[in-house]
Amino acid sequence: MKNKVLKDIIIFILIAITVSVTILVRDLGNYDELWNYNFAKNIAEGRLPYKDFNMIQMPLLPLICAAFLKIFVNELIVMRILAILLNSAILFSIYKILELLKVNKYCTYTCLVLFYFLYRDYLLCMDYNFAVLLICILLIYFELKFVNKNKKLLISNFKYDFILGIFVGTTILIKQTTGILLSLIYIFYKLLIVSKTEWKAVFRIIFFRLLGVLIPVIGFLIYLSNGVIILDYIFIFPFRWGMFGAVIATSMAPLISMTVLSTHKMKGKQQFFLKKIRFSSKMVLDVIKLGIPSLIAEVAAGIVMIIFNML
Repeated sequence: MKNKVLKDIIIFILIAITVSVTILVRDLGNYDELWNYNFAKNIAEGRLPYKDFNMIQMPLLPLICAAFLKIFVNELIVMRILAILLNSAILFSIYKILELLKVNKYCTYTCLVLFYFLYRDYLLCMDYNFAVLLICILLIYFELKFVNKNKKLLISNFKYDFILGIFVGTTILIKQTTGILLSLIYIFYKLLIVSKTEWKAVFRIIFFRLLGVLIPVIGFLIYLSNGVIILDYIFIFPFRWGMFGAVIATSMAPLISMTVLSTHKMKGKQQFFLKKIRFSSKMVLDVIKLGIPSLIAEVAAGIVMIIFNML
C-alpha cells in the first residue's frame, strides 16, 4: 500500500513538472489568463460578483482562485501555479482511470504522453473549461471505483449519491451550460441500463443524486436573491421601470435580508440583545480607528470613478 502511494506521488510530481515547463514559460499576453485573473483579483479585494462588478461567467472558480490570492499573494504567478495543479490533476486522474481499468502500464504511459501532446497548446491558464473537465474525469473515476467495489451497477447508496451529486452540482457554478448537461447525465444515465425489477433502486438513486446537485444551485440562488441581482432584472426588464427600478431594487435588498434574518429572532433562538452602554472617549477613538481605513478606501474609489468619468 505504501509503495503504491509513493508511486502515485512520484507520478503526480513528474506530471506537474512537465506541465509547469509548458505553463510557466508562456508569455503574459493571453487574454483569457488576464481575464480570469482580474475576476479573481476583484473578489480577493472584497468586491462582490454581479453586485460590485460584472461577470459573464459563473462565480465558483474565481472565488476559489480569489481565496488563494488572498492567502498567498495577489499576483498572476499564483494563478499559473493553480493552473499547473489543475492540469496535473487532470492528467493524473486519467492515469488513475486507466490503472483502475487494468490497462497495461506501457499503454497507460503512452496514453498520458499522447494526451499531453494533444492538449498542451491549451494549457494556458486557470480556465473553467478545464475545471469542469477535471470534475467530469473524477466523476468517471468514482463511478468506476464504486462499481468495482460493489460488483453491481444499480445500488442505491444515499451517502455516495448525495455527496457526489453536490460535487457534480458545482460544475453548474463553474460553467452553467456544460454543468447542467453533466448533471443531467449523472442523474439519469442509469435509466439506460435498468431492468424491470430494478426501477425502485433507480428512482432512489435519481432522487438522492438530484438532491445533491440542487444543494450548490440553491446556495447560489440564495446568494442572488440576497442581493439586488434578481430584483434588478425584474424591475428593469419585465416591469420596464428603468433606473427607477434599479433604485427600488437596491432599496429593497437590505429589507429582504433583514426579513430573512429576523426569523431567527422571532423563534427565540438569538443570543444577541440590545444593551445600554456609556459612551467614552476611548470607545469613540476605537470606532474612528476602525472606520478611517474604510472611509479612505471609499473616498479613493469615488475619486477614481470621478476621474475615469472625466477622461
